Amino acid sequence: MTATVADAGGPVPTLVAQSLLTLVETAGDCPGLVAGRLACNFTDLVATLVTEQAARDAPTAEDSHYTRIWEIRSYMDRHLRDPELGPKAIAAAHGISVRSLHKLFEGEGVTVSRLIQRRRLQATAQELTRRDGGDSTVSGVAQRWGFTDAAHFSRIFRAWYGISPSQWRDTRGGTEPSDGQDTRGPVS
Repeated sequence: MTATVADAGGPVPTLVAQSLLTLVETAGDCPGLVAGRLACNFTDLVATLVTEQAARDAPTAEDSHYTRIWEIRSYMDRHLRDPELGPKAIAAAHGISVRSLHKLFEGEGVTVSRLIQRRRLQATAQELTRRDGGDSTVSGVAQRWGFTDAAHFSRIFRAWYGISPSQWRDTRGGTEPSDGQDTRGPVS
């Protein structure tokens, strides 16, 4: 709260300001014990002002909700390659129940499991379009991004992109390369 300007228009700041002015004008005329009590009372008023200001500056429940979702999405992206990544692991890593995790994502238009699957599909599609060699087998790429069943991966890849993963790789994202140039298709 140091170096923080209080909103002068509110009732508590107004009370503190008026009390301070009155205290400055009258403190010299008060006996020592009374001046000490007035100082304690004024300190309590300032503490009330600080409490009010802190409550005003605290994030709202909505801000906290979106911050939590952002943290969880960031965690997902960092752990996409882990085949054990799922709602249970994410909830445990964030100290919440699986039910609370699903409740957080109710307004996102996608379940946690589908979001993980979508992000993994995007990562595999992007990797399959690269020409830089490495293990470019479809099953190798799928496994690297957390898919443990190659047949399942191929089915969901085709459902999402409309072509098989090997066709995607061979056409560098769904478009035929021309003149030896890398023409990568859109990855959504």
